[in-house]
Amino acid sequence: MNIIPLGKLATEDAGRDAIHIAVAPVVAAQILSPGEHVGINGDGQAVSSMNGIGIVDPYLMRAVKPGERFYLCLYPNTITSLRHHWVHPAFKEEAPAELAKVEDDLHKEASRKWIEEYAAIGKFSYDEFMDAAKTGDYLCCEGFDTPDEYYNKEEFWKHYAVVTGRVEETGFSIGCSC
Repeated sequence: MNIIPLGKLATEDAGRDAIHIAVAPVVAAQILSPGEHVGINGDGQAVSSMNGIGIVDPYLMRAVKPGERFYLCLYPNTITSLRHHWVHPAFKEEAPAELAKVEDDLHKEASRKWIEEYAAIGKFSYDEFMDAAKTGDYLCCEGFDTPDEYYNKEEFWKHYAVVTGRVEETGFSIGCSC
């Protein structure tokens, strides 16, 4: 599967593809421009925010007025479940609770197994690894060379979000030394 890293510049060898973008119909709390970064306020309405959860539909030909409903395009790799009915921490779950729980449990189990195997590369336990990720601590493994798998932690943070329900990246780092 080819991953299109939206939000980053395309590489020389990038090809054409089609993608899914998680969208949600939301109401604007203020005037918002197409492509503007937005978050959700306490009333469940969209407001301008550089630390938000997505952008205003970039294909709109005019600004959205307060009270108007538009599609919010969520940032890539932030949804925590996908069945063409996605789950995101900023929105209430609408799927039948029993089905969502079963699917979420399956995703969590697979992500936990992935993290266990990832942690084992440096001879860490799952709990040690997750605690360090949560607190931002430094993990030191035995040996002289940090395993290559630890230099790119993007995949880890995706699985971390599935297991914990939180989308975050702490200052947590891993290194090896004598």
